[in-house]
Amino acid sequence: MRQIREDGKGVAGQIRAGFEEARAMIDRMGVAGRVYARLRWDKALVGGSIAIDVDRGGLTTVRGTVPTETAKAKAIELTRQTIGVENVRDELEVVPTQSQQRRSVR
Repeated sequence: MRQIREDGKGVAGQIRAGFEEARAMIDRMGVAGRVYARLRWDKALVGGSIAIDVDRGGLTTVRGTVPTETAKAKAIELTRQTIGVENVRDELEVVPTQSQQRRSVR
């Protein structure tokens, strides 16, 4: 009987740990979703391609391309201001759109 109780406590601990891990994963997905929504609907970021990754500590990596330095600064600012983001790693590259490149040639 004692062995069953001890085994039951071990299983309960494993379930609790699994639940906490799932909860943390959902929270991380929530942060990424909030950041994505802010970046997706900002007019300054049209023409970019941005991916978001959030680790367990709240470090949010922003990678991809944006059309201008202004857009890059805006993306990083919006990310930093998002609830749940602790730190930001900027891996964005500025790649002007074709229309911007044509204008600069003229």
